[in-house]
Amino acid sequence: MLEPVAPDRVILALNHNQLRAWSNRGFALVRGHTKYIWSEFNGDQYFDLDTDPLEQHNLWAALPDSRRAWVEQAVRSQPALARLRDK
Repeated sequence: MLEPVAPDRVILALNHNQLRAWSNRGFALVRGHTKYIWSEFNGDQYFDLDTDPLEQHNLWAALPDSRRAWVEQAVRSQPALARLRDK
């Protein structure tokens, strides 16, 4: 707990679980200053939190494959996320 946080650590947030069931399922992955969000309503979203802390400019459509790689790896490492997103 007292160790420094690894800069490439991925944080997962869910909006649908056993305690709270939103009508719009989704999840978010945060790594460093970037955030990926997937929801049934908005689909794929990607934000640079340093330049866009209010998440107003979705960069996903223009994002090169090399920058999408960490997202794909994180989603595929959690089969429940992959099933949710790829329905």
